[in-house]
Parts: sequence; C-alpha cells; structure tokens
Amino acid sequence: MTKREREFEDVAELREVLNVISEFIEKLPKILNELISALYAADMGEKLGKNIGEYYKKLKESGIPDEVAIKLTEAYAKEAQTPMKMLGELISRFGRGRDWIRELEEVKEKKRKTEETEKS
Repeated sequence: MTKREREFEDVAELREVLNVISEFIEKLPKILNELISALYAADMGEKLGKNIGEYYKKLKESGIPDEVAIKLTEAYAKEAQTPMKMLGELISRFGRGRDWIRELEEVKEKKRKTEETEKS
C-alpha cells in the first residue's frame, strides 16, 4: 500500500469517526433537555424543598442558633443546585462546540472537493 493510499484510508476513517461524533452531538441537546426536564420536575422541586427543610430542622434541633442555621441552610440549598448549574454550563459549552464541528465539516468538504479536482 502506498503512502497516498494510507492517507486516503486515514481520511476515510477520520470521516467515519467525525460522522459518528456529529450524529451524537445532534442527539445530545434532546437528551440533555429531557434530563433537565426530569430534574426540574415538580416532584423533584418538592423533594428538594423537603430536604432543605429537614436540614434546617435538624440544625435547629441540634441547638444551632437561628442566624447560623439560616446561613448553613442557604449554603446547603445553593450546593444542592450545583449539579443543575454544571449541566447548564455543559449545555452552553456544547452549543459552542457545535459551531466548531460545523466549521470542521466545511473544511472537510472543501478538502474533499480539492482532492477530487486533483484526481481529474
């Protein structure tokens, strides 16, 4: 096999890999939106509220002063929402990544056309 043939095989393999990645990326927003919907469902909000209330109640039962219990509970509530914030950041970064993939696809298409022209 010549060097040129190996390069064509490498390009074909890369094209296949990028196609699989592109397909996955196209499906990812739907998956993430479904996940967010599930996490933000009413029962999840209710559970979060109960957990925060229980946390505060336990602090008070332990003899923690009101001011400290409130600050600790606020920190706990904020921490409980961190996974959703992280997911939001992931979605934001993902959106920027799709532009990069689109640009890469355009470069690949230009390269393919150039190679076809060189063969002719």
